[in-house]
Amino acid sequence: FVGATLRQPAFLGTRFTPGFSLYRERRGEYVAYLRSTLIGGEASATRELRDGIPLRLAYTFEYGNTQAQPGMLCAVFNRCDSRDREAIQANLPLAVASLALARVRTDNPVSPGRGTSLRTELRSASRLIGSAADLQFNKGTIDGAWYRPIGGGTLAARLRLGAVIGTKLSFNRNVRFFIPPQERLYAGGATSVRGFQQNELGSVVYIARDAPDDTILGNGTRVLRDTSGRVLRRVPAGGNSLVVGNLDYRFRTPLFPDLLEVSVFTDAGEVWNRGDSRQRFGFERLRWTPGLGLRVFSPVGPVRVNVAYNPYPNPSGPIYYD
Repeated sequence: FVGATLRQPAFLGTRFTPGFSLYRERRGEYVAYLRSTLIGGEASATRELRDGIPLRLAYTFEYGNTQAQPGMLCAVFNRCDSRDREAIQANLPLAVASLALARVRTDNPVSPGRGTSLRTELRSASRLIGSAADLQFNKGTIDGAWYRPIGGGTLAARLRLGAVIGTKLSFNRNVRFFIPPQERLYAGGATSVRGFQQNELGSVVYIARDAPDDTILGNGTRVLRDTSGRVLRRVPAGGNSLVVGNLDYRFRTPLFPDLLEVSVFTDAGEVWNRGDSRQRFGFERLRWTPGLGLRVFSPVGPVRVNVAYNPYPNPSGPIYYD
């Protein structure tokens, strides 16, 4: 990322603090996508509401492209033809209007032992504000955390919810074609459900080394049952709905209490696509992964090591080979 931002202390006598940014960036989600913004700009306004709750309004305009695995574009967006893939991965304008609120009441920003935090964000992209026809969506996320000292340690709970819908505000509509890869929801990894690799909770697409030996079912579906040695990578497909919960109990060790902290945790979550009959959400679909963690407080910040148990088999999903 490279950019410049200009901020003013007040705007036309109001209590909003405006900011204007111009930037160029490249960012991505691990093995999911790569977003390259050739030129981007943002106009924002921030205001402190009562009790120190910052409200941020912003309009962002980017001109760039998003690259993803052909298998993911085919499985998720139905862009299986090379010409269709080029169209969705071409340089396109993306315009997003957003609103963000935060309320943080914790005693420590790095390692809270008491307090609560709540953050929420709404994002909307539409042709009405300058976005391309293939880059339209409405997205909302909410992230809450609670910390309380118990028995010489800290009990921490966190809940994150997210949903992306299409250009019409209907939760029953199949909106997969309106959600660009960088706006889909992903889970799994060190700050999410720790029993899964980064972004690999939910649907995945398999990329194979060669044409596999398969089994043909009665309905004509071809099924690969043995993937050993043939799968080159698992590409997370993400989803338009997300729920993730974390429960941790952290305590300092008798040996080096100022340096080491141990945590016992369990994570639960799921990522799915509304509108897909095969992925209807139910609490039985939640994936639970318990584990242990060690945190070392270094001069540059805490270093964490987590080990989690994942009892679930690899999920079924489409497999692609060249």
